[in-house]
Amino acid sequence: MSAGSLEMVEKGAVHWLRNVSEDEPIEAVGGNLAVGSLDEAGYEPVQLRQ
Repeated sequence: MSAGSLEMVEKGAVHWLRNVSEDEPIEAVGGNLAVGSLDEAGYEPVQLRQ
């Protein structure tokens, strides 16, 4: 992806984002359509394993 890109993720699909740059910040804006909250959308955060 690059600046200005948009990616649609299907409901129930696992997805993630990682900044691979060591000196450039990353900014991501997300949204959910047709729901009023992340709980209503079924959002389940996943903890990183280290």
